[in-house]
Amino acid sequence: MYFVRTYNVEKEKNNKISGMKPLLARLLSQRQIEDVDAFLTPKPDAYLHLRNSNLVQNVKDVASLLVEVAKSPNKNVSVSSDYDSDGIVSSYMVKRICDMLNIECNVFLPSRFEQGYGLNEQTIGALLAFTIKNKTPELLVILDCGSSSESEVKKLQTFAIPKIIILDHHPIKEENFSKSANVVVNWHMSDAQEMCTCGLVYLVALDLLTTHKSLTTDNIQELLALAAIGTIADVTPIIGDNRIIVKQGLRFFDKLSSEGLTALVKLCKLDNKSITQEQIGFRLAPRLNAVGRLDSPQEAFDLLVSKNQDEIDYIIQVLEITNKNRQDIQKEILDEAIAMFNEKEMEYGILLVNPKWNIGVVGVVASEMVEKFHKPTVVIGRDKAVLRGSGRSIKGLSLIKILDVCQEMFDKYGGHDYAAGVTLKKNYLDKAIKMFNDACQQILIEENKNCDKKIFYDAVLKPETINEDTYKIVDFLYPYCDINNPEPVFKLAEVKTSLIPAKRIVKPNWTLSILKVDGVKFEFKTFNEDIGKLDDFGKKSNVYFKFPQCYDGRWPMQLSVVGIEVLEK
Repeated sequence: MYFVRTYNVEKEKNNKISGMKPLLARLLSQRQIEDVDAFLTPKPDAYLHLRNSNLVQNVKDVASLLVEVAKSPNKNVSVSSDYDSDGIVSSYMVKRICDMLNIECNVFLPSRFEQGYGLNEQTIGALLAFTIKNKTPELLVILDCGSSSESEVKKLQTFAIPKIIILDHHPIKEENFSKSANVVVNWHMSDAQEMCTCGLVYLVALDLLTTHKSLTTDNIQELLALAAIGTIADVTPIIGDNRIIVKQGLRFFDKLSSEGLTALVKLCKLDNKSITQEQIGFRLAPRLNAVGRLDSPQEAFDLLVSKNQDEIDYIIQVLEITNKNRQDIQKEILDEAIAMFNEKEMEYGILLVNPKWNIGVVGVVASEMVEKFHKPTVVIGRDKAVLRGSGRSIKGLSLIKILDVCQEMFDKYGGHDYAAGVTLKKNYLDKAIKMFNDACQQILIEENKNCDKKIFYDAVLKPETINEDTYKIVDFLYPYCDINNPEPVFKLAEVKTSLIPAKRIVKPNWTLSILKVDGVKFEFKTFNEDIGKLDDFGKKSNVYFKFPQCYDGRWPMQLSVVGIEVLEK
């Protein structure tokens, strides 16, 4: 179902009085934007003055410890992180900071399959072996995990690791809070805005610039571009400081010193002078994530640090092949998951288990199930003898609250409101589907919500008004965030389409077609499941679409179709 997005009449009126174009006035009145001027036109140096710099606790302590190590004879830091894009890129950011401070930095990335997530017995053993092989560090930096790992931190300290700092963005379990660490940086500890680990590392870099004068503005701009990758890849809400990181960070991709990352950008056929939020999320990040999903993330990290062109070329091919394998595995699991869902009774929430499913891919399958069926979803495979999986939720419904209700069936679980990891107890296998469905129903009732899928559009446009001037108005809102600034969707109402012969490119999941809409030529990017509706030539249709995130002036403009309603039978 398609619904027009509601708007604030008074806000729209005031926006128009201030001199805004009518379309921009309407779009802003439909979004929860407090400081319109800062939102539309942030100061050029806004990235140097983030609000969270003064709100996130202990950032200055981390910067001071790094400066202390830089002045010591040993000058040695080790890093342990997570195996996703946020973990990989934040590790590289710390490595770059250490390079800038002339500190030796060795990075250990655990395997999803060998060690599993976070600080645990397997990770500690592998990490200690890693530090012995290299050099016992003066400082151990734990990234993207570790806030609730007190016993593991104590164990590491018994092995003569003198100082441990943790930068993490996951919710803290107070009973397990890592109080023995020298410093913990986590936005949950204060009245700060949500940030991924890359964002937290960037705050440390800012303090090294402003307080210690240890970095340069060029250094900061490079780290800002990296923080933008992590912020987008980890699906962090792009509001406030995160909006500044993404909006201004994407402008500094030409500051990247990583030859491997620059080569990956080229492989993805992207231009580092005009790279977009969508391109990071759907082209760059999946390739960085792929090796961690199916094997070890080490090769993705090696790509970022490599200076050897032969090695870079080799790793890029590994990432490309692995990402293709991931896509094939993902499609196979998704097809099986949909078939399984259709056979079961799961009205409020979806929980699916198959021991054959790859645990590195079940998270993205859960995301696709949520997109298709609009219900909280947990998809579980098997890791050796353990039933492990990942869950995703719909907008406005906390997955953690749902898991809290049915927690007895899990050995452990944790994550965010919209994404979590779980380990299912085997003796609950027969009851798990009903228990999860009941838990979803309970939270939906308590919060007076439902799982009905609604697609909102912002305004109706006529074909002749879809041009570069309108694109520039819409572009003021970029980058986008589902929470307070969803990407605008527009409606072409009761139009007739006609295909221009020999102007169609067919891909596995989508198709590019050049069509005339009421006589005006456009290029439509359409998911293949909707292409039949688009081809009902001569019949009146409502076409819902988005503008491109980057437009180079070429015509016809490429529009992304999000839905089609054929009005005539």
